[in-house]
Amino acid sequence: MREKICAVAFLVVGLCFANAGYGQNEDDALRFSNTSGAYSNRALGMGGAYTALGADLTNFFQNPAGLAAYKKQTLEFGLSFLSRSTNVDFNNRVSSAATTGLGLNTFGFTSTFGEAGYGWGPWIYGLAYGRTQTFKRVYNLESSDDQSSLLDVYTNQLNRDNPANIDVAATYPFGAGLAWQSELINPGLTEPYAHLSIDDGTFSRSQDVEESGYIRETNLAIARAFEGKLFFGASFAFRKVVFERNSTYSESFTSNGNAVNYSLIEENSTSDVLTKGPSIQAKLGIQYAPSPYIRLGAFWHSECKQSISDNFLARMETSIGINNDTSFTSDKNVFDYGVEVPASIGAGVALILGNLGIVSLDYESRDFSKMVMYGITGGTAEFAPENSVIEKNYKRVHNAKIGTEFRIADVYRLRVGMGYRTSVYSNLAGKPNEPLFNWNVGAGYKKDDFYWDCAMVVTKNKEGYFLYNPNLISMANIDNFLIQMNFSVGIRF
Repeated sequence: MREKICAVAFLVVGLCFANAGYGQNEDDALRFSNTSGAYSNRALGMGGAYTALGADLTNFFQNPAGLAAYKKQTLEFGLSFLSRSTNVDFNNRVSSAATTGLGLNTFGFTSTFGEAGYGWGPWIYGLAYGRTQTFKRVYNLESSDDQSSLLDVYTNQLNRDNPANIDVAATYPFGAGLAWQSELINPGLTEPYAHLSIDDGTFSRSQDVEESGYIRETNLAIARAFEGKLFFGASFAFRKVVFERNSTYSESFTSNGNAVNYSLIEENSTSDVLTKGPSIQAKLGIQYAPSPYIRLGAFWHSECKQSISDNFLARMETSIGINNDTSFTSDKNVFDYGVEVPASIGAGVALILGNLGIVSLDYESRDFSKMVMYGITGGTAEFAPENSVIEKNYKRVHNAKIGTEFRIADVYRLRVGMGYRTSVYSNLAGKPNEPLFNWNVGAGYKKDDFYWDCAMVVTKNKEGYFLYNPNLISMANIDNFLIQMNFSVGIRF
């Protein structure tokens, strides 16, 4: 069972391969480590550059000190619509796919308790819900070539380990065992294991992948201001993970004149380990306003242990010649383990231009080489190979954001922002090392105690993806293009 540690292990360790040989794409390394991606539409329109600013739901997820800037009770909720298109270039053959989604993005309220005095303002407290990551993507690839087959991965594995014929199905239930039961691999008696021959050495392959899910946080926070210049805040984030990945990999060829078609269907679902309770992360922040025109801010987010329960199922459907169709399905593998999310730090500065608007600049950093996988009872020894891969192939990521807000006729707002993030991969990873850019625009309206905001984010990045062992197959290049549109309304009372 161990060779199929589960798909989420791949989501953290993109260069580790399952029994079936599949790796994951570049974004997977960040899936369960991004904890600051929930923004209000005001902050989102400014590129997320909100560390030094306050009185916004974003402060729950980023710098809780900004909550002390609230003067009234507040209630706000927001919706998000996203559209993601993906182009995959594999052996100079390009395949395109797209998907859309709509859902609740943020919800929160703030209130006060206690009395002001001795320079201190009242305590500000509140609760906010937000999605820090939304997983919604489909992609596919296809080609006709003479590169290795997935069956080569299986036969290499069997000849390396040399199991008895009777043990193949039970020892490799998610890949080689299914191929052996389907008679794609012949039993090794006196000769090594070998798969069916491929006439002319050329065959067709395809893969279709669908991903969905989210990471969400529920934050409880408290903050207080001193003399209207120094702000302190803390929040506790309760994180939840839900992720599904369904993949169908197919190959077609002729063997000794017989048509051979087979598909490996993999179904994976992921959630928290309920018996371990919620995953909790602490967030601390501070802001300082030395003058009415300048605000400074900084935050620290603690490490966070995220428990994972992965459910994996594989099925192989095969057709060899005429009237020889088979289908074999593995038992469901349930694997529980944990991922320790690394801590992050950030700082920001904002320039207040009176009634004209705001200019804000942020910097954030997190060291992904310090991610750790561990057994659900707390031990890391059984994940020593995976943690070694993490340490060598991932690195510290630097994230810079800049945003502006222009005020028009006192009640309207126009916002523009952009972000830059360095690649998570070290040079040893053998993957594209290109940065990620996002461009943001937004608008808002505020009159008396009612306000609404909208924002649009455009993100584009490239990834490298291997179907299986990179020593046996070339890399597929993936171009992701994401458009996200959000809308929110709120009241202060």
